[in-house]
Amino acid sequence: MASGSDTGVKVQVRSGGPAVGFSSPTSLMYQDPSILLGFVSTDGAVQDSGEFPTMSVVAPFNINPQIIMWDPATYPNVKTIADLKATGAKVRYFGGAAYMEYFTANGILDKKQVDGNYDGTPANFIADGGKAAQQGFATSEPYYYEKVLTDWMKPVGYQTIHAAGWTAYAQSLGGTPENIAKYTDCLKLLVPIIQKSQVDYVTDPSHANALILDLVTKFNNGWLYDAGQADAAVQFALSEKLIANSPDGTLGSFDMDRVTAFIATAVPVYKTIGAKMQADLTAANIVTNEFIDPSIKLP
Repeated sequence: MASGSDTGVKVQVRSGGPAVGFSSPTSLMYQDPSILLGFVSTDGAVQDSGEFPTMSVVAPFNINPQIIMWDPATYPNVKTIADLKATGAKVRYFGGAAYMEYFTANGILDKKQVDGNYDGTPANFIADGGKAAQQGFATSEPYYYEKVLTDWMKPVGYQTIHAAGWTAYAQSLGGTPENIAKYTDCLKLLVPIIQKSQVDYVTDPSHANALILDLVTKFNNGWLYDAGQADAAVQFALSEKLIANSPDGTLGSFDMDRVTAFIATAVPVYKTIGAKMQADLTAANIVTNEFIDPSIKLP
């Protein structure tokens, strides 16, 4: 259904994360061709382009919400990720994240200060009293740490990794090139539905947020999320342009110049870690606006 009308498109949403042993969406799509689309970030598409190529068809996020966060009381002079370098503070992150290779290779952070053992919980941040920085999401941790987490209950400072130079599109929807070619007729209907559903969501998120909160309870996997955080996330995403129209005025389209520039940034990073990438990779090899409805945009 879209805006109350039956579109004829049938959609099944499958659980990722712990439900699939934390396998990546790309690996799952190659294992099971019945999966049409999965989350594919631009950086992952570059990294996997040689062995497991993907083609992304819509970009719900204009800016990746991923951040590095710190305690402003401990580090009052830190305003950006690069400012953390002079402090020598430990920076925890999920190991294997390419953006950290970019930060250390370009001198934004010191390789000696980064720690790839972040476990996704606030325990270590609290235990060391904010002496270490850590990764997070702009739409989640800043609100949660200040408003919900009783062991902290004060603001955190942060900067997006996008603002620090790693400008990949995050959580775009993409599939294998074979499936994108095979299901062209379906995608011509589906992608505009995804665009329109996002407009509908940010206009009135109450129904979807109620479903999300119900699922958080039912999955019961340790993730904490409440109604205040859900509402704040939408407002923050809009005010900070994490969700925004592309330069062409369309919601969900890729800025091909931005993707081209990102490829130039990312390829040298991935070469240093031995990724097998497609030779002479271009934006058109990993993203397409073919199925985007240019009339759909945020007001």
